[in-house]
Amino acid sequence: MWAIVAAVLSGAGLTGVLGLVGPENASPPMPGLDTPQGVAIAVGLTGLLLFVPALFGTIAVTGEYRHKTIGTTFLAVPRRGAVLGAKLFVYSVFGLVYGLLMALSSALALWSVTAVRGIELGASAGDLATILSRVALAAAIYTLLGVGIGALVRSQLVAVGIVLGYFYFLEPCS
Repeated sequence: MWAIVAAVLSGAGLTGVLGLVGPENASPPMPGLDTPQGVAIAVGLTGLLLFVPALFGTIAVTGEYRHKTIGTTFLAVPRRGAVLGAKLFVYSVFGLVYGLLMALSSALALWSVTAVRGIELGASAGDLATILSRVALAAAIYTLLGVGIGALVRSQLVAVGIVLGYFYFLEPCS
């Protein structure tokens, strides 16, 4: 339930606020929503919150170590590779659904804002779909990254610190 709320707020929140304020009113001014660059920037802001699905993936694995339920999991399925493969599969689907919800809410916010402001959207539906599908795919990949870090680093606090450190120190450099 909270994942759905987080996905919708992550997608619609930043896009809607930037659209209502107007990117051209930012300091420094950005291209408006009537240009392809302005649309890409507005939708691209959802990428700032892609750490959320990564944290879901991290906590999903480290939570079992923290609450000591991993022993029961490995007793039920003694092959660790099979357990990790199942977690990777399930959380990749979760990350993709999360990303799709985030992308759809971002698109709805963008279309709503342009309708309220009375401007024409500067990107075609195909271009917007391409940008949004990349955001959804990135959410799935980052969820897998979180699961992997959680499997390697069993301490929940350390794993969350690594994920957040990656997003705020290493990701902006690339």
